[in-house]
Amino acid sequence: MAISSDERISARMRVLRDGGGAEGRQVFSPMSDLASALGLSQLSRYGRMLARRKRIASEYSRALARCLPEAAEKLRGLPTMFFRFPMMLPGGVGRYQALFLRRGIHVRRGVDRLIHRLLGLPDKKFPQAVRLHRMTVSLPIYPDMSDSDVKRCTAALQALIKHGPETP
Repeated sequence: MAISSDERISARMRVLRDGGGAEGRQVFSPMSDLASALGLSQLSRYGRMLARRKRIASEYSRALARCLPEAAEKLRGLPTMFFRFPMMLPGGVGRYQALFLRRGIHVRRGVDRLIHRLLGLPDKKFPQAVRLHRMTVSLPIYPDMSDSDVKRCTAALQALIKHGPETP
């Protein structure tokens, strides 16, 4: 939801809401009534879900500190809503995704798609974004994960980092 008393801003928000974008390219899609209703129903659970995400992130941070203390230190104190738990690992998703999957853990990139690619802009103009997209691995951090799921993720993280990606 967005509210503004400035008519220019309100008009721009309507364009974005209705799926318009720069030069007629659609970047964002309007939210359906069903998606809106689902979102409203989730608001009452938001506090509990955020607290659970924070607990999971805390477990991941402790595990990361045991095997990559410098990486854990960089994460300390960063403001976040704990939607994902991104880490830069040597070789990134390309190196670690299949290894985590063998342990039943689905890791992702830090972000799914780069905006400049959606707009048809060349990677060479955004080298840092491309590098981070390639190198970032994001552990699952879902509020409904069980404590045993979190322990399995932390154990896999520690094993794969401590012993290298060739760990069975």
